[in-house]
Amino acid sequence: MLHNSLHKNQSNSPLTSSIHLQGIKSKLATLINNICERFVTLINQASELRVWQSRDRAGHTWWNAYDPNTGNSISLDSEAEMRMWIEERYH
Repeated sequence: MLHNSLHKNQSNSPLTSSIHLQGIKSKLATLINNICERFVTLINQASELRVWQSRDRAGHTWWNAYDPNTGNSISLDSEAEMRMWIEERYH
């Protein structure tokens, strides 16, 4: 019983509580940092030019792009045309 009493007093000591609180603060800071990083990544991705390929029913490959900043989209026949369009528009 004396052992249980000592263990109980140690777990409620200011030092133990302080260490426990520091651990919680550290985990909370890490969580908030991760949320902020994901939010920034999401915002950056939302404003980036999106480019993808698609095929029509005849099997023709199209290069597509969408610019969320302007709301403009384009479909071109080749990768070379898409690269030129991007370079002219964004460089």
